[in-house]
Amino acid sequence: MRLRTFVVVVSLIGVSTVLWAEQPASQPDRTSPANATSIDEIIKAIEPSKGFGQIQTAEFRRWGRRVFALWYCPFSGRGDCFLFAYYYDYPKEQWTRFIARLVPTGGDLSAEMPPGEELIVRDGDGKVAVKESVATFPRKIE
Repeated sequence: MRLRTFVVVVSLIGVSTVLWAEQPASQPDRTSPANATSIDEIIKAIEPSKGFGQIQTAEFRRWGRRVFALWYCPFSGRGDCFLFAYYYDYPKEQWTRFIARLVPTGGDLSAEMPPGEELIVRDGDGKVAVKESVATFPRKIE
């Protein structure tokens, strides 16, 4: 009887650990603010939940638009990264999130805004992982 109880308890602990470990991968990180007045505010909101590793960023100012991308890879032994991207809404004077997702990457990401009107995020092998249009975002022409 003691052995059976021991086996059941160990099994439950094992299943609970696996389910807990998989949960972050199935849901986007909820610490990223939907709106913020500054890039520093976004980074400060995400910093406590990033786990180990470093937050990587890229900011673009093209065609009168401002776009900011941020990503981090919180998993050990797994190459997925959380990706968040924001555009600057000039009339509202705030950053507005338009991407919040877990991206299978192979360990890292890079971001670019080549000629055209889209944000492209590539995985560690240089393959396009995310491509999002920025054509409808507010512009400020000076």
